[in-house]
Amino acid sequence: RYNLATTLSSKVYRPFVTGSGHLEHFIEPALRYEYAEGSFDKTPPVLDPVERVTEKNLLSFSLINRLVSAQDDGSYEPVYLRLTQGYSIDSPLPSPDSFFSDLRLEAIIRMKKAVSIDTDATYNHSDHVVKSVGTDVNFRGDSAHLTLGQRYTREAPSIKFLTASAGVRLYKMYLSTDLWYD
Repeated sequence: RYNLATTLSSKVYRPFVTGSGHLEHFIEPALRYEYAEGSFDKTPPVLDPVERVTEKNLLSFSLINRLVSAQDDGSYEPVYLRLTQGYSIDSPLPSPDSFFSDLRLEAIIRMKKAVSIDTDATYNHSDHVVKSVGTDVNFRGDSAHLTLGQRYTREAPSIKFLTASAGVRLYKMYLSTDLWYD
């Protein structure tokens, strides 16, 4: 069994001068083709790090929109947006809508370097429903972090849970814990 993938992409940007530095706006369109032959006969155990490979013949288009800020105190990326739409070249389902995958939006908004909001959502345009949403709010300091989030999936079995993660650096060690509440 084998997997094959190739990506064709480009990047255009425009710099802007601000009062405290400069800002660069990047637009990155990408076209990706993925092919995977068949599926493995044996399903790996749940804790096995090997992913199950399913048959795939997919063409996808992504559009990435980024803002990168360079200021006197360093640089960071205040906005990252990525829209992805896939098209299954040989979908086994008869409907023309079944050839298209769910539209996926990945977004990261950063307020300076310490606070960020990450969202990953999918939308099914044939059913006109949001299929899944995951959101995290991250607080990062020099020696500690706190993340609060939620996960929601509409498909059966429906997933609805809250997440929390906290960590602190103690000398040369970093201690962290993750919590999930269903």
